Amino acid sequence: MYNQDATRIPKDEPDMWELLWQQFEYVRHVLWELPVESKQDALENAYHRNTDEKIGRSGMAVIRYRDTGDGLDQRDHFLSMGRKLLPYIHQTLDERKMTPEFVQQWGKVMFCHGYIASYVFDDTDDLLPERNRKRSAELTDRTPQRVFLARLILWFIDEKKEPRKQAETIAAKAIHSFLSSRNTETLPQKYGAAWFQTLLSEKDPTIIPIRMRQKKIGEEALRELAATVVHDLPGIELVLEAHS
Repeated sequence: MYNQDATRIPKDEPDMWELLWQQFEYVRHVLWELPVESKQDALENAYHRNTDEKIGRSGMAVIRYRDTGDGLDQRDHFLSMGRKLLPYIHQTLDERKMTPEFVQQWGKVMFCHGYIASYVFDDTDDLLPERNRKRSAELTDRTPQRVFLARLILWFIDEKKEPRKQAETIAAKAIHSFLSSRNTETLPQKYGAAWFQTLLSEKDPTIIPIRMRQKKIGEEALRELAATVVHDLPGIELVLEAHS
């Protein structure tokens, strides 16, 4: 990213301007060209490297987000300041005008560059604990499964006019048939075969396990549960197609 030659002492004034141009290109690259990571990007690992199936945060590719306390992190402030200075610096370098204003503004833009460069070289992951907590919560949250089951059970109640208890039994058998007949490798990773298997008992894969049963709630509550919005939840049509 940086050429050691850019730090040498210029031999004369023309060489000085050439060196300043070279340094300016580094400054412009950092302040203008690199993407800026948001907290959401950091939580989702939007900018990462994948080497030998191991995900890591690589430096020099993005202006990192740091989970710093309010009022302490000045990344956006100095990034904005530095970007606003770029047109003036570019024009002055073009004109080769050495003025007190240029000296002051050059010092400011280099300070901004140095401050932001520390984020560029940062490969730490201070949001790892929060990301792990979120992933753990997603793994233990059974709401998507309960919503899917509620929708499937209600379909058998509404469309096939099955009694509530019978509807649950048929729903379980339909899921079992779906897993037995479908090539589950084509399912999306988030809602793959393992996800559907949690809807069934490990001891008897043709019944719904106690932790997932809906019998304890009334039909009105079951309909409210079925109406819950769950992003990207598979449609019950997948199971119904295998059942038919």
